[in-house]
Amino acid sequence: EPLSRRASSFVEPFNDHTGAAKSVVAGLFNLTVIGIIIGLIMPKNERLPTPWYRILSSIIGYTYFIFWCSSFYPQIVMNFQRKSTEGLSIDYS
Repeated sequence: EPLSRRASSFVEPFNDHTGAAKSVVAGLFNLTVIGIIIGLIMPKNERLPTPWYRILSSIIGYTYFIFWCSSFYPQIVMNFQRKSTEGLSIDYS
């Protein structure tokens, strides 16, 4: 029960379509945590001079990647809801 409550509170910001500041901040925090976890788990660039640079570079890189990937989903969801691709840039197709 407590795990399902935590999971639902983690997913809740992504289901809120009101744009409330609390949900936006919670969603950004969740994406940042996901980026940090992936950055810590994935292989590091061994050519960087120190272990701290490797870890920090990996965390920043994967966090950026998570944010970049998630930036495309609102357009996809909106197109699906409208059943139209009106407004879709050809650069993203």
